[in-house]
Amino acid sequence: MDHEGLVNEGARWLWEAIVVDHETVAVKQIEQDSSGAVHRYWWRNIEDDAGGLTDQALDLADPGLTPVSRSTFSALWDSSTDK
Repeated sequence: MDHEGLVNEGARWLWEAIVVDHETVAVKQIEQDSSGAVHRYWWRNIEDDAGGLTDQALDLADPGLTPVSRSTFSALWDSSTDK
């Protein structure tokens, strides 16, 4: 899923999510700021100085939230230098 910049125009947040107890929960998160810098969060890297994996369920009704393909998410995840 992809959400484009509420706080920082041009920024993106992407999540790999699963459903747990009827809530959509992020298990991986990519934050890409407006400069193109990418930060990855998952169970091995919950947080750092730039941010962290959301601890809130995703609201699929949010008008700014759109699905992306697994291959799109994986390509950005795998290309990140923040490993």
